[in-house]
Amino acid sequence: MTANPITLTLAEQVKLVKSGHISVRELVQQHLTRISELNGTLNSFITVDERDALAQADALDSRLAAGEDPGPLTGATVGVKDSIPTNGLRTTDNSRLLENWIPKED
Repeated sequence: MTANPITLTLAEQVKLVKSGHISVRELVQQHLTRISELNGTLNSFITVDERDALAQADALDSRLAAGEDPGPLTGATVGVKDSIPTNGLRTTDNSRLLENWIPKED
């Protein structure tokens, strides 16, 4: 593989995961590393839930290893806009009034 997986389309990333060329954890870790590298300059992410992202990746990898097909988007890594309430995860809507708000539901 010559291209960096995180530069591929979501469909191509999913295909790599489902073909076994990369694990979901590896793909998620590459995305997290890139966020870490650029966020100081771009300030694009307010909250990054690295622990849960990796836990979900490990769960999907386990399901794949067991021969399951968790669905057509397995391995697709996406960011969620901070204005969308996310259960248990700080969601600020880029507002100081909500800087510590942790929604109780999605």
